[in-house]
Amino acid sequence: VSPTMIRLTGWVLLKLFNSFFWNIQIHKGQLEMVKAATEMNLPLIFLPVHRSHIDYLLLTFILFCHNIKA
Repeated sequence: VSPTMIRLTGWVLLKLFNSFFWNIQIHKGQLEMVKAATEMNLPLIFLPVHRSHIDYLLLTFILFCHNIKA
């Protein structure tokens, strides 16, 4: 996937989430633990707890915004 397409998708998701949510809160300590695990090349498994498409889109978007490769 091209970097342009990834940026375009990120922009679309940003607009979408801004229309759905007033704010999104992320626990900084947990985010730092995920960053540390990716830097050590540990395998990560993310399991969204709800059955909606927004969950995995939001998770992917948050990881993208914080430069965490999943």
